[in-house]
Amino acid sequence: MAALMLVTVGQWIVFDQTAPFFRAFDIRTKHEWVGRITSSLAQIGIVSYDLTEGASSYWGFVLVVAHVLFDTGHMLIYDRDITSYIHHIFAAAVTGLMKLTMSPEQADSFALAGGILESTSPVLHTTWLLKQAGYSSYPWFKYVAGFAAAFFGVIRCGVFPWVLIQKMDRVTALVFLPFLVLNVYWFWKIIKMMLKVLERAEEDASNTEQSHEA
Repeated sequence: MAALMLVTVGQWIVFDQTAPFFRAFDIRTKHEWVGRITSSLAQIGIVSYDLTEGASSYWGFVLVVAHVLFDTGHMLIYDRDITSYIHHIFAAAVTGLMKLTMSPEQADSFALAGGILESTSPVLHTTWLLKQAGYSSYPWFKYVAGFAAAFFGVIRCGVFPWVLIQKMDRVTALVFLPFLVLNVYWFWKIIKMMLKVLERAEEDASNTEQSHEA
């Protein structure tokens, strides 16, 4: 967890010295900016460990625990929506359960499901970062936002249920069922948010075109 803290503090210093848009953020947005980057780096590591080494990875387990503890604590500073991080607490409990009671087959299916779930977050974080950095008015941004929403929907609401049905026994699938409910809720929120972003991007592009014509 100390390594994640150092990465976060290091980012803050670098962005504060080099990025005018970062200096213009309020304090909560600054925390969210560096938090999302740190979280993305951790999630890429978790996905790599889960999909290549499965439940046998010691460092994968350490990274999951460190990420859950650090990200939950950091999100309390800037995010008032408890659904954004309450799943971290559940994930920590299930990870501990995996290590203590699950059979090797159950643990491997758990690791596979965890890797699948975490794979969508860096894409969404990237979209948010681009928006905050001022790129939402660029024509290509709508394709980035659309891809992020579609990727989340396919992975979380398509591939993940398939894993529950095909790769897990009934008990393990029941443990993961709350994540499926959250996935549907988050996908609904993402679609609403993306539609607003795309609508605003279209308006900005139209205003820019009209100003050029004038």
